[in-house]
Amino acid sequence: MSGATYGGDEVNALVFDFGTSTTKAGFAGEDVPKAVFPTMLGCIPDNSSNNNADTMDTSDDNQQNIANKTKYVSGSTKLAFPRPGMELKSPLKDGLVHDWDLFEALVEHTYEHLNTDPKQHPLMRSECPWNTKELRVKEAELMFEKFDVPALFLCKSAVLTTFACGRSTALVVDGGAGSMSVTPVYDGFVLYNNIKRNNTAGDFLTDYYRNHLETKKKLDIVPIYKIKSKSAVGEGEPAKYIAKKLEGITHSYDSYMKNQVVCDFQKMVPRMSDRAYQEETLTSLPTTPYEFPNGYNDSFGIERYQGPEQLFNPHRFDKEPKPQQDKTLGVHELVKESLMSCDVDIHNNLWNSIILCGGATLTSGFVERLDAELRMTFAPHTKFKIVASNVNSERTFAPWVGGSILASLGSFQQMWVSKQEYDEIGPNVIHDKCKM
Repeated sequence: MSGATYGGDEVNALVFDFGTSTTKAGFAGEDVPKAVFPTMLGCIPDNSSNNNADTMDTSDDNQQNIANKTKYVSGSTKLAFPRPGMELKSPLKDGLVHDWDLFEALVEHTYEHLNTDPKQHPLMRSECPWNTKELRVKEAELMFEKFDVPALFLCKSAVLTTFACGRSTALVVDGGAGSMSVTPVYDGFVLYNNIKRNNTAGDFLTDYYRNHLETKKKLDIVPIYKIKSKSAVGEGEPAKYIAKKLEGITHSYDSYMKNQVVCDFQKMVPRMSDRAYQEETLTSLPTTPYEFPNGYNDSFGIERYQGPEQLFNPHRFDKEPKPQQDKTLGVHELVKESLMSCDVDIHNNLWNSIILCGGATLTSGFVERLDAELRMTFAPHTKFKIVASNVNSERTFAPWVGGSILASLGSFQQMWVSKQEYDEIGPNVIHDKCKM
């Protein structure tokens, strides 16, 4: 069936990596994605007063995309502008598509951001290792029938991360927004039965620190969009600012923008203790000053370590002990469970390539703590290698970079699922050809 194979010496493919928090998109063969923006979409009812050109209408004459004529706003800059009645929603939950109307709008926006015609470019799409067959089929139908792509390939994010690091076998520790997962990859294929994961990851830390700031610190988290002006105040003093007069702002929008403030805080203040949590020792360490958008500023000490500590010891601060069967495993325990469930013959191969990716692994001190925990978890003679780039973007963009490398290889071109193959065989062809 050579006529159905999509190939050629020059294939200007696109690579899309839709994360739970952030979308990365660009051209195969490039080092970094051209477009990086929130996966979140602003949804504006058609009767909203904001019908300007900066909103994206995904309806067309042939198909009624959304029954209630919703218009969409996407991208960091546009989401930062408050609009009356605009709800913020994400089409993904823990890496899986749960709202196909929103996902279609996200894909359309991604093409518009790249200023490309989907009919002209094969598409490499990164997918989470636990994606289901049903969702894969539905996505193939969307891409081929709605966007009319000439060719498509779905590849597991862990496999692409492995390729990005120049390997084909590895244990991939991915700290994303929705989950912390450990996925073994052997010779370019995911070992599905050996994947281990929990929900203690990026969003967990955001929720933890937002709750800490609002309840324990009694801090009013004020997003930038609400602030008209502010005055300097001393450390720990109440903020002095003038708020903008805004009407019709939805709870989902306000909550999302507050979380953005907390995310900025997370990037600067929290850090991981390099060994098991010892409050007396950590309390004696220097504090870190931080100023919030409304001008409030304070120094943070022991609380810097309490959030990240839960990545390795999820129940460290539980008020009541939980039954053993209800306990959540720490990152190092996920690594152990995943590796020990694999065939003993490949243990050394996996030990030599423990790859870190995802924003949650960027917490200061994470690599050192994982190294220390693994040394205590396994026998002293166990040799392992943690692969963690010191460049933040390389860890954050790892699946996209792997997709960029794979889709640009000449030897890969025969692996695309072509439009002709889809038309002749049907959407299940995606399972036959996209096995990586």
